[in-house]
Amino acid sequence: MEHHECSARCALHGVCCSVGLFLQHPRVVAGRIRSAEPLNLRLDKRKRALTVKLGPSVKLRTYIVEDNATIRENLIGTLEELASVEAVGVAETEDEGKNWLATHGEQWDLAIVDLFLRQGSGLGVLAACRSRRPGQKMVVLSNYATPDVRMRCAQLGVDAVFDKSNEIDALVDYCIQHSSSPAGMDAANQSFSAPGHSL
Repeated sequence: MEHHECSARCALHGVCCSVGLFLQHPRVVAGRIRSAEPLNLRLDKRKRALTVKLGPSVKLRTYIVEDNATIRENLIGTLEELASVEAVGVAETEDEGKNWLATHGEQWDLAIVDLFLRQGSGLGVLAACRSRRPGQKMVVLSNYATPDVRMRCAQLGVDAVFDKSNEIDALVDYCIQHSSSPAGMDAANQSFSAPGHSL
């Protein structure tokens, strides 16, 4: 069990690094940005190699606000495989995210929000959800998780901030602890109270 868990973590770290590099340094060939398809294929192969046996858990109903389709699809695949997450919807813009979360208040447990969107900003989504139901959690997954950004997110009531380039595995842990027991969310918040995660 421990061996499989370690192997899965190593493979997931590779996924995280690839996603982070894709976001920060899109490769250019002959003056054109290379297609993301090879990256997708590599990530799919790595995800198929992950095998993790989880204990009894409940599906964590998760809504994702992310405008990059490559990142969004691979994030959903990784979380559904490793963390008992059920993606209940996605949005690419601030307005889509705000509208869905506001009109489906009983249908989500966790929202994962990027800050830079096709239209508007993730900050607008966070602000619109400050009065969410108890137990519903908002986390930010951004490639720009600077100290100033983390402070601003804390002011908007965000529960945790994760860096896309090197903290996706920490996001998985957060989701696992949330879904593994009725008190999972409280445990997750306590576990990720260190700087750089929960706020």
